[in-house]
This record gives sequence, structure tokens and C-alpha cells, in this order.
Amino acid sequence: MWKSNINCRVMNYSKHFINLVVEDKEKGDWRLTCYYGYPERSRRRQAWDLLRELRDMSDLPWCIVGDFNDLLSQDDKKGLHPHPSW
Repeated sequence: MWKSNINCRVMNYSKHFINLVVEDKEKGDWRLTCYYGYPERSRRRQAWDLLRELRDMSDLPWCIVGDFNDLLSQDDKKGLHPHPSW
């Protein structure tokens, strides 16, 4: 099922992410991070600080996927309470 020319190596992980190096013999190595952001708004800055730390761990091309539990803009927010900005 998996391609023999691709190998995945776990760099590090926590309950909020798993950070992998995808070793592709044909197209070159790259990094994949699967991420689940903190659901508490009060930890939003901590979440983005963690993402910056993960970014700085390697110079490989990086793909990050998952649920950031954050909004890009106030227009994405539904409901009465506005989404706070820092």
C-alpha cells in the first residue's frame, strides 16, 4: 500500500502535533506536521509560538495540516461574541 521509495521518520510529537520527515527518494525530502490547536482562546498565542518553534526545526519544505482552532478573520466568526485579536 505504501510506496517503497518513501519513508517517514518521526522528529518529535506531543498531544497537539506530530512532526515527520518524509524521505522521498524520487522527489526529495520534506516535512509534514499534523497539528491540533488548543481549543482555549487564552492559549492562542502559545499555539502560534509552538508553530514558530516547529517551523524553525528544519529548512526542509514544510506542509502543515490539521485543526488550528483559530480564525483568519472576524468575517469567519459566527455568533454574538467577537473573536479577539491580539
